[in-house]
Amino acid sequence: MQKRSYTMSPLNPPLTKDDFTNACWQDVVNSSERRDCLTYHTSFWKKAQEAQEAENFREQAVFEVLAAISSAAIKPESTEEFFADIFKNLTDDQLNFLTEIATEISDPELQARVADILWVRQRNYRMAQLAIPAYLQSATTLESPDHWTHCVDRIERSLRLARRIKYQDEVVVAHIEAVLVRYKGEDPLWLSAKLMALLQEYRLGEPAKYACLQS
Repeated sequence: MQKRSYTMSPLNPPLTKDDFTNACWQDVVNSSERRDCLTYHTSFWKKAQEAQEAENFREQAVFEVLAAISSAAIKPESTEEFFADIFKNLTDDQLNFLTEIATEISDPELQARVADILWVRQRNYRMAQLAIPAYLQSATTLESPDHWTHCVDRIERSLRLARRIKYQDEVVVAHIEAVLVRYKGEDPLWLSAKLMALLQEYRLGEPAKYACLQS
């Protein structure tokens, strides 16, 4: 597979929130089979190529940034180091652009990704705060007892981030417990087991309350 390059020439003036809005990025999200970054990635890259062919260079730059930031999966236990390394080539102008659009992103999956990148690259505490509920909203969208990893990865990242910045871990715990109550241990694979393991790792919630679900 040919490696894609996301290096682009600096724009003058740099990208703005209006450029993001005008690019109609939401069309990519709405037409995606699954609402996760890796699914968005290919479409964002295709849109960048189409914009280049049309000589719409500002739109091309928007979609190149979106393709770049959506090109990796979450690794919940190592996302801090993993994201910091894989997105180390984002320029100051690109990071400033992401900061400008972060609160305007209506898709929680994309918003969580942008906010998390800004946290690991710039230690932007406000962005870390934004990422926590966005990850939970994305987890709800992706929740499936059969294909549980997408959901659990986002819940786990949300919890680890909440514990890291000491912010709203009780909200994440409430979300986990709501999922456990909803499935009552009857999900066919590992969704409930993985979530209970997270609570036990951090000694959060009421593990005894859910012990019967593990039998």
